[in-house]
Amino acid sequence: MSRSEQRGGQAEPRREWWEVLGARVAQSRLLARLRRVQVVATWVALGVLLVAVVLWPALRTALGAWIGCVWAVAAWFLLARAKTVSWSLVSGVFSAGMVLAPVTAVVSTWLAQEAGVAVGSSSATVVIASLAEETLKLVPLAALGLLAPGRVRRLLASDWLVLGVACGAAFSTVEEMSRRLAVLGGGRGGLLGLLGTLMCPYDDARALECWGMATYSLSPVSGGAGEYAYYAGHAVLTGLVAAGLGAGLVVWRSASRRAGAQRVLVRAGGVALAAWWWWVAVVDHMGRNASLFDFWSRTGGEAPWWPVRLTGVVTGHGHGRAAA
Repeated sequence: MSRSEQRGGQAEPRREWWEVLGARVAQSRLLARLRRVQVVATWVALGVLLVAVVLWPALRTALGAWIGCVWAVAAWFLLARAKTVSWSLVSGVFSAGMVLAPVTAVVSTWLAQEAGVAVGSSSATVVIASLAEETLKLVPLAALGLLAPGRVRRLLASDWLVLGVACGAAFSTVEEMSRRLAVLGGGRGGLLGLLGTLMCPYDDARALECWGMATYSLSPVSGGAGEYAYYAGHAVLTGLVAAGLGAGLVVWRSASRRAGAQRVLVRAGGVALAAWWWWVAVVDHMGRNASLFDFWSRTGGEAPWWPVRLTGVVTGHGHGRAAA
């Protein structure tokens, strides 16, 4: 009896090239030796990290962002009961997202320079940062689609959601750790530094609360300890965008059963579905940055572009807005 007959007459899914390569590499002796080296390197890195945490209190506080983001990813992974992705894949996407986060910052800075605006200006903070970050956070998913298209076609909606949460949480980890290290690492020279010290005269974890930085709790959808609803942040927003992308791909593939104008309309609907959730995340990001830095107070508290205003009205002005 053939293997397909043993599986109830269903043909076995065609293996990806990386699955074939992995099966061959797994049989090599070199891989066994590399795994031993990996174990040793992991324990050495852990020892270095523990020493750094003991000797550098700022790092110890900053790692709270990493712990909070890892917990958010793990919680969403556990909550997604109907899923096909493994924790190794989700954690791999999370690691890749952390590596790409500094690249996103470099690209945003380069775009601001090419546009001839200052990095801290309203144009860079509201427009460039929102467009660049909400797009480049999805690069790990795009790479996964290029490297394993067959596996991506088998992803469930919950798979897309969990992978998107991992992408967003990875960026949030690097961003929040950098902010914490900047605040707790000193460097408060000059008049502005003196004013900052007078406003927040702390050099420990209390400084984070004083400066209004996000904290983390056990809730996978709430960032603020003691708060029921806090700003969803990169993790949840990117998860929703990824889920919309996955739904759009399902609609696109379903059009293959149609013909003529119906196929075109259905596929256009799939593209629109994915684009809509991406645009909602961009507008929410714009509103978040603009309200925090009071940029839109110069325009009467309203977004200066009608597509952004219209999207804000349709979506109830988003989530996590600070007071204008």
